[in-house]
Amino acid sequence: YAGSQGESLIAAGGANFPRLKPWEGGIKHWSDLVYRWDTKKRAWQTIGKLPQPRGYGISISHPSGLILVGGDDGEKPLASVLRLKWNSSPAEFDKLPELPQPLA
Repeated sequence: YAGSQGESLIAAGGANFPRLKPWEGGIKHWSDLVYRWDTKKRAWQTIGKLPQPRGYGISISHPSGLILVGGDDGEKPLASVLRLKWNSSPAEFDKLPELPQPLA
């Protein structure tokens, strides 16, 4: 998930193969970390964790926060919708109404 809140760029969750490539037997890692790009330091800053590891969803930048829609947690598709709000660490989350069915 990625988007903006105010002047902050936010990146959250995702999945990758940190050690070996998939065709070499690598295991996919699912992240729950939330990062903010610090424009003054020109570096990523960890600002919290998602309620669970997740990726492959949709992000919507909205004045009230970054909306995280659906996705997958490595075991199943998700129907959950969250609003990520950041004013200072740690990031906060609100649950929003769920999707009619899980989608990734």
